[in-house]
Amino acid sequence: MQTIRLRRMLEHFLDEDIGHGDITSQPVAQDLYGKGQWIAKEEGIFSGKDMVAILPMLSRSQDVHVELHIAEGESFQAGDLLGTIEGPMLFLLETERVVLNLLQRMCGIATMTRQAVNELEGSNTRICDTRKTTPGLRMLEKHAVVCGGGVNQRFGLSDGALIKDNHIALAGSIKKAVAAVRKSCGHLTPIQVEVETYEEYQQALEEQTSIQSILFDNLSPAVLKEWINECPVHLQTEASGGITIDTLKDYGSTGVNFISLGQLTHSSRSIDISFNIEGGRKYA
Repeated sequence: MQTIRLRRMLEHFLDEDIGHGDITSQPVAQDLYGKGQWIAKEEGIFSGKDMVAILPMLSRSQDVHVELHIAEGESFQAGDLLGTIEGPMLFLLETERVVLNLLQRMCGIATMTRQAVNELEGSNTRICDTRKTTPGLRMLEKHAVVCGGGVNQRFGLSDGALIKDNHIALAGSIKKAVAAVRKSCGHLTPIQVEVETYEEYQQALEEQTSIQSILFDNLSPAVLKEWINECPVHLQTEASGGITIDTLKDYGSTGVNFISLGQLTHSSRSIDISFNIEGGRKYA
């Protein structure tokens, strides 16, 4: 992840939480130094190394040290020590909730992604995310998907062209939409066309020299498999819409290249992680 962007993000989050000062911690933690531990309370997949490692840069003190005991994408069990941080107790308490909120969410996304990836074991289908992310947290959430074994679809609207139903309606047809986007973006920009009906699919195939991928939306596994058999091998295929963890195996058997799951980032459950302080001591 981008260090400067991540630092600014965390500074903003901490400013929102701390405000003009932690009026509870200041009286009891001022001038104390000690250690805190992140401990898993349930099993999961770890994500958040860069976010935790940047904490020393956010402290006014030069005496903050972080040590992680687990790698990105590694599994953990309840009771496992994930990492430790040493420094001024006030800083540890001020950052506790923000760090936990982000760490728990990222681990939750990585854990659900790993579950989805495991469901597709034995197939050539890859799991990818969508833009259905929490505003402001996209960089962290998409990173967590990668930690879980998934791949990122486009990060934002400028990373690739995806022609959807509203674009087609505005342009008048798939052909006109593809022509307009190709003229604007140039030949190096990938274009994907979303289709829901067989008629739209055939129209997309007519533009196969101008596009790189077809996104099949809201199709059953049986229909998807039939349509993919008609798809030229040079076009990438992706399925989305109405697909859940429970139905992944059925969709993976269709031969589709990618399955995008919005639920990875908008419906994953945060993993329970605690932060425990060891008794503080006065600076020497």
